Amino acid sequence: MNQIKKNITYVLIVSIIALGFSCKKDSSTSNNSSSTTSVTGVTVTKNSLSMTISNPSEGQVINNKTNLRIQGVAKDVNGMHECAIVITTLTKGDTLYQQYPMVHDVTDYTIDFSYLNAQSITTNAVVSLTFSNHNSDVITKSFNVVLKGK
Repeated sequence: MNQIKKNITYVLIVSIIALGFSCKKDSSTSNNSSSTTSVTGVTVTKNSLSMTISNPSEGQVINNKTNLRIQGVAKDVNGMHECAIVITTLTKGDTLYQQYPMVHDVTDYTIDFSYLNAQSITTNAVVSLTFSNHNSDVITKSFNVVLKGK
């Protein structure tokens, strides 16, 4: 029985190590990213990785007991690696909301999340969206918003 546990442990460790190395396709990347603003939203690109955010907008005020909508699309023709959507307080950096949707190898991802503002006092917050791909390209867009208190 102990030998079986050792074999299973060995297989798990080797699998985790192999998975960690399998996602890295190329280490030669560019650090250049660009951001553009249009009527339909804000677009951030770096090489083949891009995201267009239609909601929220910079400085948007979210009334108490209403939803802050986080919407847009992220794309990479070669497939994305990871995603993080996080809302933090501006002053203390406390996390109010976080999501890490599964985007591994997805080429076209629709961003559609809601955060119910239940702050007791008016709070300045930051909504950050981060996507990465298998070439170690990372793009981030942050928006300052105001969450109105009761």
